[in-house]
Amino acid sequence: MRHIELLQKLIKFKSVTPLDDGCIEFLKELLQSLNFECHIVEFHEEGFESVKNLYARLGKNGKNFCFAGHIDVVPSGKESAWIADPFSGININEIIYGRGAVDMKGAIAAFIEAIQRNIENGIISDGNSISLLITADEEGIAINGIKKMIPWLKNKNEKIDVCVIGEPTSNIHVGDVIKIGARGSINITIEVLGKQGHVAYHHLAENPINKLADIIKELELIKFDEGNIYFEPSNLEFTNLFVENEAVNMIPRSAIARCNIRFGNMHTAEGLSKTIEDICRKYTENFNLEWHSSGEAFITDYEGLAPIVSEAIKEVTGIDAQINTLGGTSDARFLTEYCSTVELGLLNSTAHQINESVSLRDMEILINIYVKILSKYFIDSA
Repeated sequence: MRHIELLQKLIKFKSVTPLDDGCIEFLKELLQSLNFECHIVEFHEEGFESVKNLYARLGKNGKNFCFAGHIDVVPSGKESAWIADPFSGININEIIYGRGAVDMKGAIAAFIEAIQRNIENGIISDGNSISLLITADEEGIAINGIKKMIPWLKNKNEKIDVCVIGEPTSNIHVGDVIKIGARGSINITIEVLGKQGHVAYHHLAENPINKLADIIKELELIKFDEGNIYFEPSNLEFTNLFVENEAVNMIPRSAIARCNIRFGNMHTAEGLSKTIEDICRKYTENFNLEWHSSGEAFITDYEGLAPIVSEAIKEVTGIDAQINTLGGTSDARFLTEYCSTVELGLLNSTAHQINESVSLRDMEILINIYVKILSKYFIDSA
């Protein structure tokens, strides 16, 4: 099965995170037909859906080049807004439409095609190994996916030397960005408590909205840092304001605001939560603050791989790729503790959007880049 048909087949699986809808088993069978040794590993956390993961390896010797990715996708949204069924993988004018087309089933199909071309060209020999590490838990809470697969690999004495993650890193042209890390992310909920009462007797009540507004105003003006060589300045955005009050003549008991901070490696999530707490305390002692971080800021161990990837991109496209940490967090935060890791994939312009899509031309470019990366890694760096 070659890349166009494979991508369309992958999109047809309704693998909305953390479900794989049979996609993991399908990939196992496909890779076994290419002589990969495959393992499906399932993890379960109480209160959450169990998650299937796949580790597949071709060869047992030499350096192990790994491609990591996820087949889980975000929900499609309103299906009637799509040009076609979001899980059809329809081809319209050489463009494949469907949820996951770029994030990131397209990259998985491209890498498997690159493997097949390199096998045909004799580049992947018995002296080296190539592997795929695929999860169905990246778009969600990411606790039963790559995070748990790393200890599993160590237990099995499976050494990975380098890893490319197929996240959609490209901005304008395929290959124009190599990603080597990501800002941290913290979600914060601030609830200010007051005293409910009639607006005509405001002196007998305490309005929490006024105090929350003061807190929001200060947080909107705060400048956390100037950024550094790896990270742009940290940024806070409010994502929700909520007051449970349907009456027009009643002062409410509480008011809630939610925000997210994306931050560089000069901060920690815990430190930022303390900063927010101190600001809240300037205006009231009667508040609740909750926070959750999906990951700290990180820089990957990229130096052993980024030069090879950059050279491959240049040879295929003529582009001098930028190396940065822009965009959302990914499974690189787990893999970088295990091996040299970079992210490289398709255009990100339609990721998570209605009519997510990839052109066949962009697919071919990415395949050629992956082919060149494998060639340079196994031959040029031998």
